[in-house]
Amino acid sequence: MIERWLAAIAAAGDPDLALEIALCARLIKGYGDTNRRGKANFLRILDTLVEGKAVGDPAARAAAVRAAREAALADSEGRGLEANLAGHGITPLPPKAKPIKFMRRPAAVAAKV
Repeated sequence: MIERWLAAIAAAGDPDLALEIALCARLIKGYGDTNRRGKANFLRILDTLVEGKAVGDPAARAAAVRAAREAALADSEGRGLEANLAGHGITPLPPKAKPIKFMRRPAAVAAKV
C-alpha cells in the first residue's frame, strides 16, 4: 500500500495534488476497527479520485481529494465520504451491516426498573 501511495504522489504531476495525496496517509491510524476503516477510506479515495477518472483537472482533483479526506476524517462510519464521492458521479457503496447485540440486564438493575 505504501508503494502504491508513493507512486500516486510521484505521478500526480501537480504539486497541490501531490500534497493532498500525501496527506491522505492521515486516514490510516489506530488499530483494530479504526485502522480497517481508515485503510478502506484511504483505498476508496485512491481508487476513485486519485487513480480514477471522475475528476480530470489536477486543481479540481486536488480539491476533490482534500474534501473527500476531510469528509472521511469527520465521519467514522464513512457515509460522509460516500456522499462526497457521489457528488463526483461515483456510485456510493452501501452502508455496512452492523450486528445487533442483545444483553441481559444485571439482576440488580432489572429490579430497579
